[in-house]
Amino acid sequence: MAPTEAATANGTANGSSAHKGGQPNQSLYVKNIDSKIKKEELRKQLYALFGTYGRILDVTATRADGMRGQAFVVFQDLAGATAALRGLSGFIFYDRPLSIEYARTKSNAVIIQEKGREGLFEDR
Repeated sequence: MAPTEAATANGTANGSSAHKGGQPNQSLYVKNIDSKIKKEELRKQLYALFGTYGRILDVTATRADGMRGQAFVVFQDLAGATAALRGLSGFIFYDRPLSIEYARTKSNAVIIQEKGREGLFEDR
């Protein structure tokens, strides 16, 4: 079942105000994703879903051990990330409610946006 079909069929649970994880920033940590979804399909679907809340710089999803069922979505600005966190926490995505929190660290995409590639080599 496609994500939008699942949301329509099952409804969504939005509005969670408890945000574990890091301080508010442009990067979101998304978990409770069906680990059977192929990586490219997952990236496309997350980009489409989260892209309605703002400009996305990067979507990182890997199937490596320990990271299955998880992804990072990086927005151009904090407002987009915050809107997505509030709007999509609990959203039914491939028959599972998404768990979303702010990432604990800045993503490389944000560092490059702010400081250029040289910023990647500075101490964090």
